[in-house]
Amino acid sequence: MRQQDVDVAKDKMDSTVLCWCEGRFQEVPRPDWWRSDNNCGTLNFPVKAEYAVGETARVSLYYVASNDGWIIRFQNSNNLTFDILSRNRADLLDFFTTWIPVFLQLRPAAVQERQPNSEQLESAVPFPVVFVINMDQRLDRWSAIQAECLTVGITPNRVSAIEYTPGWIGCGYSHLKCIQMAKERRLPWVLILEDDATVTEEGMTRFKAMLPYLWFNRDKWERFNGGPTLPADAIIRLMDLERKLLYARGYTSHFNLIHSGAYDLILRWNHDYGQQIDVYFIELEKKFRTNFSSIATVPHISIQRPGSSDISTDGYGVGDDYSNFFRFSEAVMRDFLRKLSAQC
Repeated sequence: MRQQDVDVAKDKMDSTVLCWCEGRFQEVPRPDWWRSDNNCGTLNFPVKAEYAVGETARVSLYYVASNDGWIIRFQNSNNLTFDILSRNRADLLDFFTTWIPVFLQLRPAAVQERQPNSEQLESAVPFPVVFVINMDQRLDRWSAIQAECLTVGITPNRVSAIEYTPGWIGCGYSHLKCIQMAKERRLPWVLILEDDATVTEEGMTRFKAMLPYLWFNRDKWERFNGGPTLPADAIIRLMDLERKLLYARGYTSHFNLIHSGAYDLILRWNHDYGQQIDVYFIELEKKFRTNFSSIATVPHISIQRPGSSDISTDGYGVGDDYSNFFRFSEAVMRDFLRKLSAQC
C-alpha cells in the first residue's frame, strides 16, 4: 500500500467515528467534543455506568449531557477497546441487544475491520418473541399451534383474544394488544400469530434463515407478512432477489413479524376507520400517506388452516378456506420473480 493511501485512511479514521443509529453502523463526522485518540484514548467525561460482561469483559457508558449523546466503551477479555457513539436511548438499548453477544467473541482482527463475520451476525440476531392470539373458548386451537411451534423449536406465548362483535374488530384490538405488550417490554421486534396459522419445519427453516437480513435491514420495511393474499391489482417491487423478498401489500394477519419502529403507527388503529387490521396496514401507505412497507417471500412461510373462522365470514362466498387465494398470491409472486430473472 502506498504511503499516500495510508495517510488518507488515517485522516478518515481521525475525522470520523462509528455510530450505531437506526439499527446499523454508520461512519459520522467526529464531534468536536470527542476526545479519544482513534477510539482508544481517554474520554473527558465521567463514567455514567459500568457493567461486567462475562468474566473479564466490561462495558462503560459515558453520557455527554451537553450534546445528548452516549459513548459506549467495550473492553473484551483481551483488553481490546472499542468505542461507539449512540445518540439516543432507543439506539443505545438496540445496540446492547444486538452487539454485546458479538463483541464478547471478537478477535483483534475483527475489531480492526469493524465487522463481525456472518456466523457472529447470526448469533447476534435476537429471535422474536412469539405471541399467539387465541380465544378463551378455543383452547383446542391453542394446543394445536403450541405443539406445532414446539416441534420446530420456537416457544409460543398465548395472548387471550379480545372478543367483540363484529369479530373483525376484536381481531384488530387483539393485534393491538400484542403490539402494546411488545412496546411495554421494549421488544425490538415481535412475531404475532393467529391460532389458525400453519407452522411447518420447512417454513420456519426459511424464516429463521431470513432473520439476519431482516434484522439488519429494518430501515427498509415495517411488516413481514408470512403469507399474504394479494388483490388482483397488486403492486409488487423487488427487495432482495437472492432471498426472494418482495414489497407486496397483501391481506391476512395470521403471521406478522413487526419491528419496534412500526409499533406506534399500528397502535393508531381503531374500529372507527371501518377497516380490518390487515386492510389498515395496506391503507397506511396507500391512503394515509405513511411510510409503512409490507414485505413477503415466496413460497409462503405460513398459510391459514382451513376451518370455521372465529372472527367472521368474509362475504366472498368461499367459506373459510382461503387456499385458492394463497395459491393465486404465490403464483403472482413467482411470475414476478421469473420475469425479473429473465431480464438479468
